[in-house]
Parts: sequence; C-alpha cells; structure tokens
Amino acid sequence: MPRSNHQKSNKRARIIEAAVQVFSRKGYAGAAVADIAVTANIGKGTIYEYFDSKEELFFCVYEWFVEKTETAANVSITALEGSSVERLMALSNSILGMWDEIKD
Repeated sequence: MPRSNHQKSNKRARIIEAAVQVFSRKGYAGAAVADIAVTANIGKGTIYEYFDSKEELFFCVYEWFVEKTETAANVSITALEGSSVERLMALSNSILGMWDEIKD
C-alpha cells in the first residue's frame, strides 16, 4: 500500500527535527547521516529517500529555523500596539523565547 502524502510529510518533518538535534550537538562537519537516522529512529537509507545529501538536509534545517523564527516574530508584532521601541522589544523577546523552546 503506498504511503500517503501526510505520512511522507510527517516522516520528513521527523528527519528534519532529528537533524536539528544532531547538528546542534555535533555541528555540520561532525554530524553523520547515520546519527540523524538513529535519532529519527529510521534507517539511514530512508533519509536519502527524502533528501539527496546531508547538505540538502542542512539547508532544510535552516529553512525550518527561519520558519520558526518568522512565526514567532509575526505573532509578537501583530499582537502589539505601541511605539516602535515596544514592538522591537516584543519581537526580541519573542525570538529569544523561541530559542528556549528549540534549544534542545
């Protein structure tokens, strides 16, 4: 039975989240695709079904980070009224708060 797009999307997200953890612990050069596979609880070959290379996966991790940061920033700015300084402070606090959520 073929996998649904939802299942593929979930597995791809799981791989990216595992890569976030491994890259943050070991850095790009120290991270092996096998480490990411173990963290994601999948086979190493499965990663290559979703990503052509470790480099491509790294750029997807970067895109993941940008999306998380952008979401946090948008929520803060749109929720606030007030001066530019107050809005910038809220943006800064929101992004720093997001770091606490994803630092692990």
